Amino acid sequence: MPRPLIAFLSDIGSHDEAHSLCKGLIHSVAPEATITDITHQVTPFDVREGSLYLADVPDSYPAWTIITAYVYPETGTSTRTIVVRNQKGQLLVAPNNGLLTHALADIPAVEAWEVTSPYVMKQPVTPTWYGKDVVAAAAAHLAAGTAPESVGPALPLDDIVLLPHGKAAALPGG
Repeated sequence: MPRPLIAFLSDIGSHDEAHSLCKGLIHSVAPEATITDITHQVTPFDVREGSLYLADVPDSYPAWTIITAYVYPETGTSTRTIVVRNQKGQLLVAPNNGLLTHALADIPAVEAWEVTSPYVMKQPVTPTWYGKDVVAAAAAHLAAGTAPESVGPALPLDDIVLLPHGKAAALPGG
């Protein structure tokens, strides 16, 4: 099995230490993991933009990738964090707020779980750091070998929040 690969997207920017703290937490739990940045320049709180940035990621990365993303306009609320296994076998970790819409459009979900286990979260979970304490921590535990079934209860696929969107189509004569 190849080294665990985590592809990481967020809206926290790279102007300060925030994204590095997430990476440090990941390496503390999964020292063998390779972390690659998708981007941290998503417009703050813009879930639709983050979803669009994730659109081609599953197709471009290998099956053993853990795609980790957070754009959290509702941090500290009841928005759940989920782990989704897609048809390619990748695991996607994100808030269940529509962020995974485009990532799941071409390579759909086959299983999902809600992250509820304190074992896979950095304790204590702080209300303003869900991205690090829950999303990045859960991805780190998955990279360290924790089974997705261990993060929390199974989630019906119909419970995955998807943003309304259309598909591009060629116009006649164009």
